[in-house]
Amino acid sequence: MTASAWTIRDASSRQDWDAASGVLISVYVGEGFTAPEEASEFFSKNSLECHGDLLVAEKQGEGIVGAVLLLNERSQLCQVAVGEEAEFRLLAVSPRVRGEGIGSDLVRECISRSKSRGAGRMILSTQPSQHAAHRVYEALGFVRCKERDWRTARGSKRWVYALELA
Repeated sequence: MTASAWTIRDASSRQDWDAASGVLISVYVGEGFTAPEEASEFFSKNSLECHGDLLVAEKQGEGIVGAVLLLNERSQLCQVAVGEEAEFRLLAVSPRVRGEGIGSDLVRECISRSKSRGAGRMILSTQPSQHAAHRVYEALGFVRCKERDWRTARGSKRWVYALELA
């Protein structure tokens, strides 16, 4: 999928994974969503590769500027997906290129792949403070599922959004 000056594709090399991990750390740690001591190990190829497809956004002249993990249906990282629902996690776009549509294109690719795999719904959880992500999801037609909101083991609130794929 190509839009403007970026391409959405699978991470295919150690360099892709390292660059994507850098984006994830800069966004999740840099913006206060994840503790630094958890990030470097959790966002690594060794931790994530077996759980799904790491999609990256590569912008011409800038390298990898965004990433998202489309989870396998049986991944232990699934937080809210049940039955024929598909789930993605860890959407991140470098602050220097936000507002260009890269995050939306990463989510659209997750939707497209999930439809082709037969999923009936795309679902995700997000932190209440991730306002930019909420705007992306809502613009793409996702709706809040307040009845499915949940709390982490540490007591942090998570909001759930869903999109019907049928």
